[in-house]
Amino acid sequence: MWQTWGLAAGLAGVAAVGTWCLPKEAMDVKKLLALVAVAGGVLFVVRRSKSAKAQDDLWREATAPAAGANNAKKA
Repeated sequence: MWQTWGLAAGLAGVAAVGTWCLPKEAMDVKKLLALVAVAGGVLFVVRRSKSAKAQDDLWREATAPAAGANNAKKA
């Protein structure tokens, strides 16, 4: 019975060590995922900014007075 407990404790120790000490490849993958997330965030902000500017330009054009409306001569 003590052998079974020893095996279970040994496996638990390996699992605990494995979660805290990640291999170099796993850290590289985490760094790559973080870089992709940051790049995605920047792309989102840039696209949203361009969209807002386009919307503002469209609204400004739609609400601007006509070019010749104020300068029309009355007969």
